[in-house]
Amino acid sequence: TYLFTSDALLHVASGIQSQLTSRDFDFIPEVPRSEKFPYRHLGQACFVVELDDREYRGKLGGQGSFDCTKCDPPVPLSLKNKQLILQHNGAHILFDPSINRSDQPCGLCLRPFPRCNFVLTTGQGTDSARQVNWKLSTCLRQLQFSMAAAMKWSLKSPCTNYLIFCPLRCGLVIWTYNIEAHYRSPRHGLTSLTNTPIPYAMTAQEHACMMEIYQNRRVQPQPRNFKQKSRPPLITSDRHSTLLAMRTLETEDPAIPDIDLSRLRPSETEDSESSTSNSLDSDNNQAPNSEDDSEMPQRGRRATRRVVLDSESEDEFGDDWMEYSGPTEAERAQLVPTLAEDDIDREIMNSAAPGLDHSTPASPPAPAAPNSPAPAVDGETVAASASNPPPAPPSAVPPPVVAVSAPLIPPTQTGRPQRNKKKDRKGESCCDCGVVVTDAAKTDMTRTVECTKAGCETGWYHVECVEIDRPRKVWVCKSCGGRKRARR
Repeated sequence: TYLFTSDALLHVASGIQSQLTSRDFDFIPEVPRSEKFPYRHLGQACFVVELDDREYRGKLGGQGSFDCTKCDPPVPLSLKNKQLILQHNGAHILFDPSINRSDQPCGLCLRPFPRCNFVLTTGQGTDSARQVNWKLSTCLRQLQFSMAAAMKWSLKSPCTNYLIFCPLRCGLVIWTYNIEAHYRSPRHGLTSLTNTPIPYAMTAQEHACMMEIYQNRRVQPQPRNFKQKSRPPLITSDRHSTLLAMRTLETEDPAIPDIDLSRLRPSETEDSESSTSNSLDSDNNQAPNSEDDSEMPQRGRRATRRVVLDSESEDEFGDDWMEYSGPTEAERAQLVPTLAEDDIDREIMNSAAPGLDHSTPASPPAPAAPNSPAPAVDGETVAASASNPPPAPPSAVPPPVVAVSAPLIPPTQTGRPQRNKKKDRKGESCCDCGVVVTDAAKTDMTRTVECTKAGCETGWYHVECVEIDRPRKVWVCKSCGGRKRARR
């Protein structure tokens, strides 16, 4: 089973409702009400599709029926029974004096040809009837009716007005009640229909039934009274209606506690300068005077700050962490790690270069004291002058570099790979016959031939062994997939 929230189901129902067209209402199934359908919550039906716009409601509300334009007063025709619509319009075509049959009116909307044109397609299956292609047809009443049911005559359904192709193969689709008018139209211009193939002929019984339908066209059939079980009225839930799908409800959740922003402070891991600039930025609500910060959005600069909830008391460092400048010289000396074997190899790869003396390991010189004499250079002693003070010690002691006599690793080739040139096969090659092909024999193309396939193990062959009629510059042996070409 799947669990969905009420909001998600309401949005899905609203999305399906917005995509419905007038033709889709004919395919909506009718399901009888039961204990499990529709879904109820606290005795009220949920997820009811309702319309809020009056204009849209009137547009879809009238899709269950439409009024006949030829009847006065208008007669409503239900869309649920397509055969009744064909009977009503067929009676107008046959007996209504206001309709000119030479105009070949449509059996669904009564508009003349060619304003209303149809295109037929072959149905699925061997015995299936033809179907209407509504994408290419121009009828206003796009009603899905059964062509096979319209062909059959019965007392309950006497109308046999359906669509057929023209028997004279003019390429048009016509109604069977308009076949005689189509033959007399300017397209064919036939005056006599004696020798004309007419696949359809109305019987006298059908003519009498259609006349009765035309005379009683304003009489609406009365629904039959069935004994219905007493049911309570269906009450819908307003909280689960699609009218709420597109509305924004501003509610406050009491489960989310309020956070006091005054108790927020910068994290201990951030730098003092960045925390000070961020605090000034939040107080003054101004961007810092930096080119990078000016281009960065305001929200992006604020997102880089990390804040934590302040505890009841100050941390153990207090304000001393703001003035901390780093470890001392003695602490740095203790923090120098001892190089392992992997680190030594890495240092060799990074610092070793051609011409480096690998005989003795190099060690960093010890820093001289301020009052100690300078080391001897070329046998002379240079005294330190008071006017030239010694340089300040470095901020960090560099790790010692140990030079070990090891072969240098050649640098890897970077960039576009180059195609390797084909190497000449020098030396002696042994043919399949077992005789060695010498270098002197390779120069004579009438006696030897070379396989030009890259990676050939043999390379050179005797012309007699491979049965070649003439010397060739490009040739592939059988071992490398070579074969004779078929003559055209």
